[in-house]
Amino acid sequence: MPKKGSVNNPHGRPKGSENKSTTELKQTVANFVANNAEKFAGWLDKIEQDNGPLEAFKRVEALLEYALPKQARIDATLSGPDGGAIQHKMTVEFVDAPSNTESV
Repeated sequence: MPKKGSVNNPHGRPKGSENKSTTELKQTVANFVANNAEKFAGWLDKIEQDNGPLEAFKRVEALLEYALPKQARIDATLSGPDGGAIQHKMTVEFVDAPSNTESV
C-alpha cells in the first residue's frame, strides 16, 4: 500500500490532462462540424426558422462543450483589512502652468 501523497504510477497521465476518450470525442465533434459546415449551417437555419434563434443557439452551445474547456467561476469580491469596504484617499493639487508653454 502506497504512502499518503505518493503516486502508484509516477509515469501515468498528468493531473488535469484529458483522458483518451475525452480527446477522441472532442476530435470527433470537431471533425463532424468541419466536414459538415454547410449542412450544419442549414440545420441551424432550419432550427431557427422552426423554433427561433434561441433554440438554434442552444444547439450550438451544446456542441461547444465538447470543443471548449469549461471555465471556472471566480469570486472576485474584495474587502478591506477588517472585512469592510476598501478605503481610498486621493489628493489632487492644481498648480499654475508656466506661461511660456504651448497647449497641445
